Parts: sequence; C-alpha cells; structure tokens
Amino acid sequence: MAKKYNERNARIEMERRNVKRLRNEIADLQEQVAGLQVSEAEKLKKMKARINTLTEELASMEYQRLKLQAGEEHLTAELDKTKTDLGQMTAVAETLKKKSTELDFSLREKSRDYDRCFKHNQEMATAAGELLVRYQNKKFWNALGEKEPLTGIGKVELEHIVQEYGFKIEDHRLDTIN
Repeated sequence: MAKKYNERNARIEMERRNVKRLRNEIADLQEQVAGLQVSEAEKLKKMKARINTLTEELASMEYQRLKLQAGEEHLTAELDKTKTDLGQMTAVAETLKKKSTELDFSLREKSRDYDRCFKHNQEMATAAGELLVRYQNKKFWNALGEKEPLTGIGKVELEHIVQEYGFKIEDHRLDTIN
C-alpha cells in the first residue's frame, strides 16, 4: 500500500506539475491573447483612422472631379460657341472676299472706262484746239469773205471746217459708260 500510496502520490505530484504547467501555459496564452487583442485593437484603430483618411481623400477627389467635369462642360460649351462664331466669321469673310473680288472687277472696269474717257477727252480737246488755231489764223479778208453775201465762198469754207470737226468729235464720242 505504501507502494501504491507512493505511486499515487507520484502520479498526483505529476498531475499537479502538469496542471501547474498547463495553468502556466494557459496564463501565457491568455497574455498572448490579451497582447493580440491589444495589438489587433491598435491595428483596428489604425485601420479605422486610415479608412477615415481615405474617405476624406475620396470625398476631396470626388469634389475635384466634379469641379473638373463642370470646367470641362464649360470649356466644351465655349468651344462649341467658338466653332459657331468661327463658322459665322468664315462665312462673313467669304462674303467679304467675294464682294472684294466683285469690287476689284468693277474698279478695273471703271478704271478702263475712265482711261477711255480721258483719252477721248484729250482727243476732243486737241480737235477743239485745232479749231481755235484755224479760227485764229483766219485773216481779215477771210473773215470779210465769210460775210460776203454774193458768193458765199467763206461760208462754204466755214461749213466745211465745221463739218470736218463735227466728224472728229463724232469719232471720239462715247456711246455709253457702264
């Protein structure tokens, strides 16, 4: 019985040591769990803070995106207006260019007409000048002969001169000027 008692005591002692070892292990595990819980709580707290920061950044980025979108819409509207204005200005420029071409053509025509009129005017002035020179070169007797009623020789000669200059004037007369 002593042997049994000793064996039993040895087993109890061994069981006590096992219980103590297990209690120590449990205590160590509880400390580890508590440490992990604290560590996880800190990690959770950090994660929540990071989530808050990221949420704020997201809200800021969304606000910036909306501002950029509004700016883009404004610029698109301005671009469309500018394109419309450019189209209108191009049409006006084409109209003005066409009108300028028409006016250039008209100016060239008028310039040719003016040059022709100027030339004819010069020729008429020359003819008139010749008529004056002939009239001034008449002598007294020629003038007297024109007034002589019997023969009328002077009158015939004067009519001949007038007819000659009438033809010259008719040759240089303009029909129409456009």
